[in-house]
Amino acid sequence: MINGKALRSRDIVAVFVVSILIFIPFATLVLKMFPLSEAVVSNGGMIIGYGLMFVVIRHTASTFSISFSDVTKRPFARIFFPLAIAYAALLLAFTSGQNFIVVYLVAQYDPGFAYAHWNFHDVPYVLQITGWGYVALIVAQFVIAPFVEEFVFRGLLLKVWSDRWGVSTAVLLNAALFAALHLNRHYFLSTFVFGIVMCLLYIRYQSLWVNVLTHAVFNLMAFCYQFLFNFHWLKSLNELDRMSNWVPEIGMLLVSVPALSVLIIKSWPLSGLLKGRK
Repeated sequence: MINGKALRSRDIVAVFVVSILIFIPFATLVLKMFPLSEAVVSNGGMIIGYGLMFVVIRHTASTFSISFSDVTKRPFARIFFPLAIAYAALLLAFTSGQNFIVVYLVAQYDPGFAYAHWNFHDVPYVLQITGWGYVALIVAQFVIAPFVEEFVFRGLLLKVWSDRWGVSTAVLLNAALFAALHLNRHYFLSTFVFGIVMCLLYIRYQSLWVNVLTHAVFNLMAFCYQFLFNFHWLKSLNELDRMSNWVPEIGMLLVSVPALSVLIIKSWPLSGLLKGRK
């Protein structure tokens, strides 16, 4: 607090929204003025936009005497690596399985719409990325986006809302806003679950670094899953409405749902973020 006033969540959310709607598009527009590849332009815009977002939010937090270590809490530990891989794999499996359910149901009525709307394809993707494009992609998707998003949502918003409404409500609101601001209606449920799990990790391990690493590993796995191995998306039109063509995704759902359910149920009621408060 400073002068009797606490950091307000609406200030944090406002900066995040402005960054998404103004900072990133403007930075992308400026980069398009130079002879750069599309990968450098799009990911470079994200790097600049998220960088500005972090600077503004970090300054705002510091004016309320919230230090960087107050947000990150415990330092990085080697145990975070296996944890991040395990949780990221489960979350990606759930995302793929949840997507299968929606696509399969839609394909029962209109396979053509499902095929086009979810961007399935008959031939593998050929990534048009080389050199600096890969550098920009790695920095944007696997470094700065995971760090800034976890700093904002789990590091700041979760604490602010916990102080106001209690931890359980804060977790649900945090996950809902995180899913809504990702602006992808196809993955709202899986992104909502992702947000809940990230909140639980932060509360349980009291370190932002386990969140950042898990988020980064998830993004890396999702990128490889979709663009390098073309898994799940490499299907023909007449395959979408047949259950037999979704066996891997069904298996992922059968594994991820019980595992994530156990994690969430065993972590509720929540504790650890606020002393003596649930």
